[in-house]
Amino acid sequence: MKHFAFRLNANARIGTGHSIRCLTIANELGRHRSRCHFICEELLPQLHSLVILHGREVQMVVCDKRMKTLQK
Repeated sequence: MKHFAFRLNANARIGTGHSIRCLTIANELGRHRSRCHFICEELLPQLHSLVILHGREVQMVVCDKRMKTLQK
């Protein structure tokens, strides 16, 4: 079995469409017996519930603010 991870964030302003597209891809991969994991720092509660409803795993992470500064 293959495993795939989707790294994304979604809040009220950005990322909702990206989250839905990732879920669509995860559902297709799931049809081919792959496990898909969603790794998120921020995810709207409604999207979190939707991902779980589709049988995917969600792992919430906390990113170090120093790393965010280095990435800019």
